[in-house]
Amino acid sequence: MDARLGLARVALLLAALAPGLAGCGSTGPSGPLADNPPASPTVSAGPTGPQFGQSMAAGTGFIAATVFGYTQPAASGAAPSRAGHVWAAVDAQACREPGSVFQVTVSDGPWSLRFPDGTSAAPSQADDPNFPQPRYPSSPAALQPGKCLRGWIIFDVPEIGRPLSVRYAPQGGSPIDWPIP
Repeated sequence: MDARLGLARVALLLAALAPGLAGCGSTGPSGPLADNPPASPTVSAGPTGPQFGQSMAAGTGFIAATVFGYTQPAASGAAPSRAGHVWAAVDAQACREPGSVFQVTVSDGPWSLRFPDGTSAAPSQADDPNFPQPRYPSSPAALQPGKCLRGWIIFDVPEIGRPLSVRYAPQGGSPIDWPIP
């Protein structure tokens, strides 16, 4: 009788523990462990968008924009605007669509740099002979159908760190971001 009482206690104990043990073992590829993989560290992929050299329609139907490169520092012979900053430059182009009938002007106004902390930098109006040439226009310049305008846009940026992307956001169009490699 004592053996049966001992077995009954063991059976009762196992029955009490069974719900808690149900998820502890693996039952193969579709078992609980496969359904609940261990957490892995999250890795930020960074911004996505067109690659340098890839032309993108600006969404206005009038302009296609391209970023060819980003340089930081851009003008080692130019004095920085302030301590802790350097000059950066974006090699950019805007092309007027061949079929557009409306007047189209371009300037560096729609261009900016986007930083990891959510801030942005607008083009600088500073001028120095050490800046890359030719310069992208800072004042509106007319663009004829099927023609392109390419030049360097200058930015005043912090010396430490780099922006995430170059943005083109024309009035009436959707912003386009080229990730900076």
